[in-house]
Amino acid sequence: MLYQCGLSRRPTYSDAGISQSARFFEIPIRKAALSSGGPLPFFELLSVTEAINLIDLSYITSPCAQLLEYCTPGIHMKTSNATWSSTASNGDLVFTDSFGTGWAGPDKDIPFQITLDPGSLHRAEWIKFVAAFFNEEDKADQIFSQIQKDYLALKGKGQQLSTTSSTEWAGRKPNVAWVQKSMSNWKINNAQYKIDFVEDAGGQMVPLPASSPTACTLGSNSDGATTLSCPNSAAGLSSFKKFLKQADVIIDETYVVSNDVSSFDFAATYNVTAQEIPALARNPPNIFRLEGMVSDNIGAAGMVGSSWFEQMPSQPQQLLAGMMEAFWANDFQSSCGFKFLRRIVNGPTQTQLGHDDCPYYRASGTHQCAAIHNHVYNVPKCSPKDASSAEGAKLFVAFLLAAMSWL
Repeated sequence: MLYQCGLSRRPTYSDAGISQSARFFEIPIRKAALSSGGPLPFFELLSVTEAINLIDLSYITSPCAQLLEYCTPGIHMKTSNATWSSTASNGDLVFTDSFGTGWAGPDKDIPFQITLDPGSLHRAEWIKFVAAFFNEEDKADQIFSQIQKDYLALKGKGQQLSTTSSTEWAGRKPNVAWVQKSMSNWKINNAQYKIDFVEDAGGQMVPLPASSPTACTLGSNSDGATTLSCPNSAAGLSSFKKFLKQADVIIDETYVVSNDVSSFDFAATYNVTAQEIPALARNPPNIFRLEGMVSDNIGAAGMVGSSWFEQMPSQPQQLLAGMMEAFWANDFQSSCGFKFLRRIVNGPTQTQLGHDDCPYYRASGTHQCAAIHNHVYNVPKCSPKDASSAEGAKLFVAFLLAAMSWL
Protein backbone atom coordinates (compact mmCIF):
# COMPACT_ATOMS: atom_id res chain seq x y z
CA MET A 1 0.00 0.00 0.00
CA LEU A 2 1.59 3.26 -1.17
CA TYR A 3 0.48 6.47 0.45
CA GLN A 4 1.47 10.02 -0.31
CA CYS A 5 3.84 11.95 1.92
CA GLY A 6 2.04 14.76 3.70
CA LEU A 7 -1.29 13.02 4.25
CA SER A 8 -3.04 14.03 7.48
CA ARG A 9 -2.91 10.39 8.56
CA ARG A 10 -1.42 7.15 7.35
CA PRO A 11 -3.79 4.44 6.05
CA THR A 12 -4.50 1.67 8.54
CA TYR A 13 -5.77 -1.88 8.44
CA SER A 14 -9.16 -0.64 9.64
CA ASP A 15 -9.67 1.34 6.43
CA ALA A 16 -12.05 -0.18 3.92
CA GLY A 17 -10.49 -2.43 1.30
CA ILE A 18 -7.08 -2.82 2.98
CA SER A 19 -5.90 -6.39 3.51
CA GLN A 20 -4.48 -7.43 6.85
CA SER A 21 -1.39 -8.62 5.00
CA ALA A 22 -0.77 -5.20 3.41
CA ARG A 23 2.45 -3.30 4.01
CA PHE A 24 2.63 0.48 3.96
CA PHE A 25 5.20 2.61 2.15
CA GLU A 26 5.28 6.38 2.14
CA ILE A 27 6.04 7.86 -1.27
CA PRO A 28 8.11 9.24 -2.76
CA ILE A 29 10.62 6.96 -1.08
CA ARG A 30 13.87 8.52 0.10
CA LYS A 31 16.16 5.52 0.69
CA ALA A 32 16.19 2.31 -1.33
CA ALA A 33 18.55 -0.67 -1.26
CA LEU A 34 19.18 -2.59 -4.51
CA SER A 35 20.30 -6.17 -4.08
CA SER A 36 21.06 -6.58 -7.80
CA GLY A 37 21.36 -4.59 -11.00
CA GLY A 38 17.82 -5.32 -12.22
CA PRO A 39 16.10 -2.15 -10.95
CA LEU A 40 19.15 0.09 -11.52
CA PRO A 41 18.55 1.01 -15.20
CA PHE A 42 15.03 2.13 -14.31
CA PHE A 43 16.34 4.30 -11.47
CA GLU A 44 18.73 5.86 -14.00
CA LEU A 45 16.09 6.40 -16.69
CA LEU A 46 13.84 8.08 -14.12
CA SER A 47 16.76 10.13 -12.69
CA VAL A 48 16.07 8.99 -9.12
CA THR A 49 19.47 7.46 -8.27
CA GLU A 50 19.78 9.86 -5.32
CA ALA A 51 17.41 7.50 -3.49
CA ILE A 52 19.90 4.60 -3.64
CA ASN A 53 21.54 4.35 -0.23
CA LEU A 54 22.85 0.79 -0.57
CA ILE A 55 23.63 -1.38 -3.61
CA ASP A 56 25.65 -4.46 -4.44
CA LEU A 57 27.91 -3.07 -7.19
CA SER A 58 29.81 -6.32 -7.70
CA TYR A 59 28.53 -6.94 -11.23
CA ILE A 60 27.27 -3.48 -12.20
CA THR A 61 28.35 -2.18 -15.62
CA SER A 62 26.77 1.30 -15.53
CA PRO A 63 29.74 3.73 -15.39
CA CYS A 64 27.95 6.34 -13.29
CA ALA A 65 26.65 3.71 -10.86
CA GLN A 66 30.23 2.48 -10.52
CA LEU A 67 31.32 6.04 -9.76
CA LEU A 68 28.90 6.10 -6.83
CA GLU A 69 31.32 3.84 -4.97
CA TYR A 70 33.79 6.74 -4.97
CA CYS A 71 31.23 9.51 -4.51
CA THR A 72 29.33 7.84 -1.65
CA PRO A 73 31.65 5.69 0.46
CA GLY A 74 29.76 2.76 1.95
CA ILE A 75 27.06 2.66 -0.71
CA HIS A 76 28.48 -0.65 -2.03
CA MET A 77 27.97 -3.81 -0.02
CA LYS A 78 27.80 -7.40 -1.18
CA THR A 79 24.50 -9.06 -0.36
CA SER A 80 26.51 -11.92 1.15
CA ASN A 81 27.89 -9.53 3.77
CA ALA A 82 26.72 -10.42 7.26
CA THR A 83 25.50 -6.87 7.84
CA TRP A 84 23.59 -6.49 4.56
CA SER A 85 20.18 -7.22 6.07
CA SER A 86 20.51 -4.84 9.02
CA THR A 87 22.05 -2.08 6.89
CA ALA A 88 19.48 -2.40 4.11
CA SER A 89 16.65 -2.32 6.65
CA ASN A 90 17.64 1.21 7.62
CA GLY A 91 16.14 2.47 4.37
CA ASP A 92 12.54 2.69 3.22
CA LEU A 93 12.55 -0.49 1.14
CA VAL A 94 14.75 -3.15 -0.42
CA PHE A 95 14.29 -4.38 -4.00
CA THR A 96 14.89 -8.13 -3.84
CA ASP A 97 13.86 -11.14 -5.91
CA SER A 98 12.21 -14.54 -5.50
CA PHE A 99 15.61 -16.22 -5.13
CA GLY A 100 16.28 -14.44 -1.86
CA THR A 101 18.97 -12.10 -3.17
CA GLY A 102 19.57 -9.49 -0.51
CA TRP A 103 16.49 -10.25 1.56
CA ALA A 104 16.27 -7.86 4.50
CA GLY A 105 12.97 -8.79 6.09
CA PRO A 106 9.23 -8.91 5.33
CA ASP A 107 8.62 -5.29 6.34
CA LYS A 108 10.98 -3.79 3.77
CA ASP A 109 11.43 -6.35 0.95
CA ILE A 110 9.83 -5.58 -2.42
CA PRO A 111 10.17 -8.49 -4.90
CA PHE A 112 11.41 -7.16 -8.24
CA GLN A 113 10.42 -10.12 -10.43
CA ILE A 114 11.47 -8.84 -13.83
CA THR A 115 13.30 -12.07 -14.72
CA LEU A 116 10.05 -14.03 -14.36
CA ASP A 117 8.20 -11.82 -16.84
CA PRO A 118 8.21 -13.82 -20.10
CA GLY A 119 7.71 -10.98 -22.57
CA SER A 120 10.48 -8.85 -24.09
CA LEU A 121 8.50 -5.60 -23.97
CA HIS A 122 6.82 -6.63 -20.73
CA ARG A 123 10.18 -6.44 -18.98
CA ALA A 124 10.75 -2.88 -20.15
CA GLU A 125 7.35 -1.98 -18.70
CA TRP A 126 8.73 -2.60 -15.20
CA ILE A 127 9.81 1.04 -15.31
CA LYS A 128 6.20 1.80 -14.36
CA PHE A 129 6.56 -0.35 -11.25
CA VAL A 130 9.63 1.55 -10.10
CA ALA A 131 8.08 4.89 -11.02
CA ALA A 132 5.12 4.32 -8.68
CA PHE A 133 7.45 4.64 -5.68
CA PHE A 134 8.58 8.09 -6.85
CA ASN A 135 5.39 9.64 -8.26
CA GLU A 136 7.02 9.48 -11.70
CA GLU A 137 4.28 7.58 -13.51
CA ASP A 138 3.93 10.17 -16.29
CA LYS A 139 7.65 10.06 -17.03
CA ALA A 140 7.63 6.27 -17.02
CA ASP A 141 4.73 6.19 -19.48
CA GLN A 142 6.62 8.52 -21.81
CA ILE A 143 9.83 6.48 -21.65
CA PHE A 144 8.06 3.17 -22.19
CA SER A 145 6.09 4.63 -25.09
CA GLN A 146 9.36 5.59 -26.80
CA ILE A 147 10.80 2.12 -26.28
CA GLN A 148 7.64 0.38 -27.42
CA LYS A 149 7.30 2.50 -30.58
CA ASP A 150 10.91 1.86 -31.53
CA TYR A 151 10.67 -1.86 -30.77
CA LEU A 152 7.51 -2.31 -32.84
CA ALA A 153 9.07 -0.44 -35.77
CA LEU A 154 12.04 -2.82 -35.64
CA LYS A 155 9.71 -5.79 -35.40
CA GLY A 156 7.88 -4.65 -38.51
CA LYS A 157 11.17 -4.44 -40.39
CA GLY A 158 12.10 -7.91 -39.16
CA GLN A 159 8.89 -9.38 -40.50
CA GLN A 160 9.49 -7.66 -43.83
CA LEU A 161 13.01 -9.04 -44.11
CA SER A 162 11.81 -12.56 -43.30
CA THR A 163 9.96 -12.67 -46.63
CA THR A 164 12.46 -10.73 -48.77
CA SER A 165 13.99 -12.99 -51.40
CA SER A 166 17.15 -10.91 -51.86
CA THR A 167 18.49 -11.58 -48.34
CA GLU A 168 21.06 -14.22 -47.44
CA TRP A 169 18.22 -16.55 -46.46
CA ALA A 170 16.33 -16.04 -49.75
CA GLY A 171 12.90 -15.27 -48.37
CA ARG A 172 12.87 -17.64 -45.42
CA LYS A 173 13.30 -17.13 -41.68
CA PRO A 174 16.78 -17.97 -40.37
CA ASN A 175 16.92 -20.78 -37.81
CA VAL A 176 18.33 -19.72 -34.45
CA ALA A 177 19.60 -21.79 -31.51
CA TRP A 178 20.44 -20.53 -28.01
CA VAL A 179 22.93 -23.03 -26.63
CA GLN A 180 24.96 -23.58 -23.49
CA LYS A 181 27.61 -25.96 -22.20
CA SER A 182 26.87 -26.51 -18.53
CA MET A 183 28.87 -28.93 -16.41
CA SER A 184 28.64 -32.22 -18.32
CA ASN A 185 25.68 -31.29 -20.53
CA TRP A 186 24.96 -29.42 -23.73
CA LYS A 187 21.71 -27.49 -23.53
CA ILE A 188 19.14 -25.59 -25.58
CA ASN A 189 17.01 -23.26 -23.45
CA ASN A 190 14.12 -21.77 -25.38
CA ALA A 191 12.89 -19.32 -22.74
CA GLN A 192 9.86 -17.37 -23.92
CA TYR A 193 11.62 -14.00 -23.98
CA LYS A 194 14.27 -15.49 -26.27
CA ILE A 195 11.57 -16.83 -28.57
CA ASP A 196 10.00 -13.36 -28.63
CA PHE A 197 13.25 -11.66 -29.61
CA VAL A 198 14.07 -14.21 -32.31
CA GLU A 199 10.62 -14.12 -33.88
CA ASP A 200 10.36 -10.33 -33.65
CA ALA A 201 13.72 -10.05 -35.41
CA GLY A 202 12.33 -12.15 -38.26
CA GLY A 203 13.82 -15.50 -37.31
CA GLN A 204 12.58 -18.74 -35.82
CA MET A 205 13.92 -21.14 -33.21
CA VAL A 206 15.45 -24.42 -34.35
CA PRO A 207 12.46 -26.71 -33.73
CA LEU A 208 12.67 -29.27 -30.95
CA PRO A 209 11.03 -32.68 -31.43
CA ALA A 210 7.97 -33.95 -29.59
CA SER A 211 9.94 -36.82 -28.07
CA SER A 212 13.45 -36.86 -26.60
CA PRO A 213 16.30 -37.56 -29.05
CA THR A 214 18.69 -40.42 -28.35
CA ALA A 215 20.43 -39.99 -24.97
CA CYS A 216 18.90 -36.51 -24.47
CA THR A 217 16.10 -35.18 -22.28
CA LEU A 218 13.35 -32.71 -23.07
CA GLY A 219 12.34 -30.43 -20.23
CA SER A 220 10.36 -27.31 -19.51
CA ASN A 221 11.51 -23.82 -18.59
CA SER A 222 9.79 -21.92 -15.77
CA ASP A 223 7.67 -20.12 -18.39
CA GLY A 224 6.60 -23.38 -20.04
CA ALA A 225 8.95 -23.22 -23.03
CA THR A 226 10.64 -26.48 -24.05
CA THR A 227 14.28 -27.13 -23.19
CA LEU A 228 16.75 -29.81 -24.28
CA SER A 229 19.67 -31.33 -22.40
CA CYS A 230 22.16 -33.79 -23.90
CA PRO A 231 24.89 -35.51 -21.84
CA ASN A 232 28.59 -35.34 -22.61
CA SER A 233 28.68 -38.71 -24.32
CA ALA A 234 29.10 -39.91 -27.88
CA ALA A 235 25.35 -40.46 -28.26
CA GLY A 236 24.48 -37.18 -26.55
CA LEU A 237 26.90 -35.19 -28.70
CA SER A 238 25.64 -36.85 -31.87
CA SER A 239 22.05 -35.85 -31.05
CA PHE A 240 23.01 -32.32 -30.05
CA LYS A 241 24.99 -31.75 -33.25
CA LYS A 242 21.88 -32.44 -35.30
CA PHE A 243 20.32 -29.29 -33.82
CA LEU A 244 23.46 -27.20 -34.25
CA LYS A 245 23.59 -28.20 -37.91
CA GLN A 246 20.11 -26.75 -38.45
CA ALA A 247 21.02 -23.35 -36.98
CA ASP A 248 21.83 -20.45 -39.30
CA VAL A 249 22.62 -18.35 -36.22
CA ILE A 250 23.88 -19.63 -32.87
CA ILE A 251 23.82 -17.63 -29.63
CA ASP A 252 26.11 -19.18 -27.03
CA GLU A 253 25.41 -18.68 -23.32
CA THR A 254 28.20 -20.79 -21.85
CA TYR A 255 29.46 -19.33 -18.58
CA VAL A 256 32.99 -17.93 -18.68
CA VAL A 257 34.69 -16.83 -15.47
CA SER A 258 34.80 -13.02 -15.13
CA ASN A 259 33.41 -12.76 -18.69
CA ASP A 260 36.99 -13.17 -19.92
CA VAL A 261 36.53 -14.74 -23.35
CA SER A 262 40.10 -14.18 -24.55
CA SER A 263 40.72 -17.94 -24.58
CA PHE A 264 37.15 -19.15 -25.20
CA ASP A 265 36.93 -21.63 -28.08
CA PHE A 266 33.43 -22.45 -29.34
CA ALA A 267 34.53 -25.42 -31.44
CA ALA A 268 36.40 -27.00 -28.53
CA THR A 269 33.61 -26.28 -26.05
CA TYR A 270 31.04 -28.06 -28.20
CA ASN A 271 33.42 -30.57 -29.78
CA VAL A 272 32.45 -29.55 -33.31
CA THR A 273 34.16 -28.46 -36.52
CA ALA A 274 33.32 -25.92 -39.19
CA GLN A 275 32.74 -28.79 -41.60
CA GLU A 276 29.95 -30.04 -39.35
CA ILE A 277 28.29 -26.76 -38.36
CA PRO A 278 27.25 -24.31 -41.12
CA ALA A 279 27.01 -21.33 -38.73
CA LEU A 280 30.65 -21.91 -37.76
CA ALA A 281 31.74 -22.33 -41.37
CA ARG A 282 30.13 -19.09 -42.49
CA ASN A 283 32.50 -16.14 -43.07
CA PRO A 284 32.34 -14.48 -40.63
CA PRO A 285 30.92 -17.18 -38.35
CA ASN A 286 27.31 -16.63 -37.33
CA ILE A 287 28.00 -17.41 -33.70
CA PHE A 288 27.45 -14.80 -31.02
CA ARG A 289 27.86 -14.40 -27.29
CA LEU A 290 26.14 -12.09 -24.81
CA GLU A 291 29.01 -10.28 -23.11
CA GLY A 292 29.44 -7.48 -25.61
CA MET A 293 29.59 -4.92 -22.81
CA VAL A 294 31.18 -5.73 -19.45
CA SER A 295 32.45 -3.86 -16.43
CA ASP A 296 36.15 -3.52 -15.73
CA ASN A 297 37.73 -5.18 -12.71
CA ILE A 298 38.38 -1.94 -10.85
CA GLY A 299 36.34 -1.29 -7.72
CA ALA A 300 33.60 -3.48 -6.20
CA ALA A 301 36.18 -6.08 -5.17
CA GLY A 302 37.35 -6.58 -8.75
CA MET A 303 34.25 -8.41 -9.98
CA VAL A 304 33.26 -8.26 -13.66
CA GLY A 305 29.63 -8.03 -14.71
CA SER A 306 27.77 -8.10 -18.03
CA SER A 307 25.29 -5.50 -19.30
CA TRP A 308 23.20 -8.40 -20.55
CA PHE A 309 21.83 -9.10 -17.07
CA GLU A 310 21.67 -5.50 -15.88
CA GLN A 311 20.76 -3.25 -18.79
CA MET A 312 19.17 -5.42 -21.48
CA PRO A 313 15.67 -5.90 -19.96
CA SER A 314 15.16 -2.14 -19.57
CA GLN A 315 15.66 -1.29 -23.25
CA PRO A 316 14.86 -4.35 -25.38
CA GLN A 317 14.89 -2.34 -28.61
CA GLN A 318 18.70 -2.27 -28.38
CA LEU A 319 18.93 -6.06 -28.22
CA LEU A 320 16.38 -6.48 -31.01
CA ALA A 321 18.39 -4.14 -33.25
CA GLY A 322 21.57 -6.10 -32.55
CA MET A 323 19.85 -9.41 -33.27
CA MET A 324 18.54 -8.05 -36.54
CA GLU A 325 22.06 -7.04 -37.57
CA ALA A 326 23.20 -10.55 -36.66
CA PHE A 327 20.38 -12.19 -38.64
CA TRP A 328 20.30 -9.96 -41.70
CA ALA A 329 23.92 -8.76 -42.07
CA ASN A 330 24.17 -6.16 -44.86
CA ASP A 331 20.39 -5.99 -45.26
CA PHE A 332 19.92 -4.24 -41.92
CA GLN A 333 21.97 -1.70 -39.99
CA SER A 334 21.11 0.24 -36.87
CA SER A 335 22.77 3.06 -34.98
CA CYS A 336 22.47 0.91 -31.85
CA GLY A 337 24.69 -1.86 -33.24
CA PHE A 338 25.87 -4.83 -31.20
CA LYS A 339 25.51 -3.49 -27.68
CA PHE A 340 24.89 -6.83 -25.96
CA LEU A 341 25.77 -9.38 -28.64
CA ARG A 342 29.33 -10.04 -29.79
CA ARG A 343 30.40 -12.14 -32.76
CA ILE A 344 32.97 -14.63 -31.49
CA VAL A 345 35.23 -14.26 -34.54
CA ASN A 346 35.87 -11.20 -36.75
CA GLY A 347 33.53 -9.09 -34.66
CA PRO A 348 33.91 -6.15 -32.27
CA THR A 349 35.94 -6.78 -29.15
CA GLN A 350 34.33 -6.50 -25.76
CA THR A 351 33.58 -3.01 -24.52
CA GLN A 352 34.81 -2.57 -20.95
CA LEU A 353 32.98 0.04 -18.91
CA GLY A 354 34.47 1.60 -15.79
CA HIS A 355 33.70 4.43 -13.41
CA ASP A 356 36.03 6.63 -15.48
CA ASP A 357 33.59 6.32 -18.41
CA CYS A 358 30.98 8.31 -16.51
CA PRO A 359 30.99 11.92 -17.82
CA TYR A 360 31.13 13.20 -14.23
CA TYR A 361 34.37 11.40 -13.41
CA ARG A 362 37.41 13.62 -12.88
CA ALA A 363 40.94 12.23 -12.90
CA SER A 364 41.79 14.64 -10.09
CA GLY A 365 39.27 12.91 -7.85
CA THR A 366 36.95 15.93 -7.67
CA HIS A 367 34.08 14.07 -9.32
CA GLN A 368 30.83 15.90 -10.09
CA CYS A 369 28.86 13.55 -7.89
CA ALA A 370 25.65 15.57 -7.65
CA ALA A 371 25.38 15.61 -11.45
CA ILE A 372 25.08 11.81 -11.50
CA HIS A 373 21.63 12.06 -9.94
CA ASN A 374 20.47 14.87 -12.20
CA HIS A 375 21.64 13.23 -15.41
CA VAL A 376 18.91 12.76 -18.02
CA TYR A 377 19.33 9.46 -19.87
CA ASN A 378 18.18 9.59 -23.47
CA VAL A 379 16.40 6.53 -24.80
CA PRO A 380 18.26 5.56 -27.98
CA LYS A 381 16.22 5.12 -31.14
CA CYS A 382 17.37 1.95 -32.89
CA SER A 383 14.97 1.62 -35.82
CA PRO A 384 16.36 3.19 -39.03
CA LYS A 385 14.40 5.80 -40.89
CA ASP A 386 11.98 4.44 -43.41
CA ALA A 387 13.72 4.34 -46.78
CA SER A 388 10.72 5.69 -48.67
CA SER A 389 10.41 8.62 -46.24
CA ALA A 390 14.09 9.39 -46.58
CA GLU A 391 13.89 9.29 -50.35
CA GLY A 392 10.83 11.53 -50.25
CA ALA A 393 12.71 14.04 -48.12
CA LYS A 394 15.59 14.05 -50.64
CA LEU A 395 13.19 14.72 -53.51
CA PHE A 396 11.53 17.53 -51.58
CA VAL A 397 14.89 19.19 -50.90
CA ALA A 398 15.81 18.81 -54.58
CA PHE A 399 12.51 20.43 -55.54
CA LEU A 400 13.17 23.39 -53.24
CA LEU A 401 16.67 23.87 -54.61
CA ALA A 402 15.36 23.80 -58.16
CA ALA A 403 12.64 26.27 -57.30
CA MET A 404 15.11 28.62 -55.63
CA SER A 405 17.31 28.57 -58.74
CA TRP A 406 14.46 30.24 -60.65
CA LEU A 407 14.15 33.10 -58.18
